[in-house]
Amino acid sequence: MARRDSILVSRSLYQLGVITLITSLTWVAIGIYLAVNKSSVSEVDKELLEPINLSIDQAALETLSGRLKIDTTIVELMTPPPEASVSAIEEVIAPPPESSVSASIETGGTQ
Repeated sequence: MARRDSILVSRSLYQLGVITLITSLTWVAIGIYLAVNKSSVSEVDKELLEPINLSIDQAALETLSGRLKIDTTIVELMTPPPEASVSAIEEVIAPPPESSVSASIETGGTQ
């Protein structure tokens, strides 16, 4: 009776294999059909096909030249030198205390 069970199992595995093969072949065939019949040309906007104007807009250049520039001394003051210690950096970054009470609280000291 064990032989009959093994025949049924191998028969069901065979049927499952055939169904899987048919499904995968159908899937590949549909994929090939859709790839061959798919149109790759899409509508292009007419505005994109117009030639580029190579002239320079003088008004735009004037507005750009009139903009304010960042003062490099401020940037240099904000960036510490590489050999600066951590305490020197904290002194530059830390804001001045607003009152002596808040300063004593932050430092942990008394008035």
